[in-house]
Amino acid sequence: ALAFLATLTRSAHADETVTSGGSRAVLIRPAKPRASVILMPGGSGAINAGEHGEINGLRGNQLVRTRSAYATRGLAVLVVDAGVNLSSAVRYMAAIKRPVTVVATSRGTQRAAEGIAAGARPDALVLTSGFLSAQSGSGSNVMSILGSPSVLPRTLVIHHRNDGCRMTAPAGVDPFVKWSAGRARVAWLAGGSDGGDPCEARGHHGFSGLDGQVVGLAAGFCSSASSRANSDFVQGSAPILMTHHQEGRDGAASFSQIRFWFRGQRRAGHAKSHLSAGGADIARNAARWSPSR
Repeated sequence: ALAFLATLTRSAHADETVTSGGSRAVLIRPAKPRASVILMPGGSGAINAGEHGEINGLRGNQLVRTRSAYATRGLAVLVVDAGVNLSSAVRYMAAIKRPVTVVATSRGTQRAAEGIAAGARPDALVLTSGFLSAQSGSGSNVMSILGSPSVLPRTLVIHHRNDGCRMTAPAGVDPFVKWSAGRARVAWLAGGSDGGDPCEARGHHGFSGLDGQVVGLAAGFCSSASSRANSDFVQGSAPILMTHHQEGRDGAASFSQIRFWFRGQRRAGHAKSHLSAGGADIARNAARWSPSR
């Protein structure tokens, strides 16, 4: 019986190779998705999709290695190649289930910005270890590519406090958030493990040891991409700092906990306060909040 259930679960989330946006992509489609996500890996962006849903390139990339975790959370997932037409990919996933959120990491954030500048209109955007501003370390960044925040969708930035990559320095986050004119908020992560090239997947840049937190934050943001969820992002509210100790019941940081914290700060009139390095305020509020799922 257990073997049958395991087979049923795998088939419900079976990876398949599709053509979307002019290139091969890998689709994972739950039976009843509650939202859709487009994953844009970093590096060369070449996932080298096989015939039957397998990914042969960039397998260690943070988004590639966690793709099934998004489907487990009820999201339809499309992992795209560097050559994708993002507008077409957004339309493809919108036909499956809206809202559609683009999640991009490292050099994938540049490609996401290029797609949005060319007319792609996702409902929301998540930028992890991003090329965000000139202060990030690269002249080609989300700010310079978009030119104006007017085309920026509702955005969550996920960044590691100790990202050592010279192109995605933590110093680049604050200028981007200020430039966004209230459209972007940041979730800071700390902890995990750090090894190898500082711009590769095994270091803080790739959130090594923190996959559950990254997926929890991004997936929660994806499935809450609605006008009601948008109201929970308070103008001028403080950044979030999560450490490897602040995790949900399944080992993942909960975006619902973050929204709870924002609402509590708004009611208390502390919208401009800042969290302590240990994230004690989140921990206290999270203890008072009972997840519904």
